[in-house]
Amino acid sequence: MKRYLFKIIFLTCMSLILICTLSAFAETDYTVQKSIKINGTPLDIAVSERNYTVYVLTTDGIVYVYDFAGVLRGQVEVGKDIDGIAPGKGEDSVFIKSSKEKTVQRIQIEFVYEINSEGAPYKGRADAPIVITVFTDYQ
Repeated sequence: MKRYLFKIIFLTCMSLILICTLSAFAETDYTVQKSIKINGTPLDIAVSERNYTVYVLTTDGIVYVYDFAGVLRGQVEVGKDIDGIAPGKGEDSVFIKSSKEKTVQRIQIEFVYEINSEGAPYKGRADAPIVITVFTDYQ
């Protein structure tokens, strides 16, 4: 008799616990804040350390680089064997992986901009490349 009573009490308690936990689930909803149209089929995505840059890897082996507002900043062809991407340290660094080749690579993406310096004074060769370094990590 004690076993039977114990089973009834146990099942009753478990039923009450189940009913209480079911009522704890809340209804959820979402709102699309920004939608980016990609030239290709997205395979993977990574967001930079400080959320300034979004990297989208496509099945074509191209990494599209967007700012957080969704404006395309550039693209890098990494190859069709690349099947994954993850954020690296810093804003322009990502890890790419290839399951087929069994490799993981850290790549640094650099942006090249045309600057019209015609008529400006210069020292050295007129066609010398210029590197501008931006230090953004000072606090």
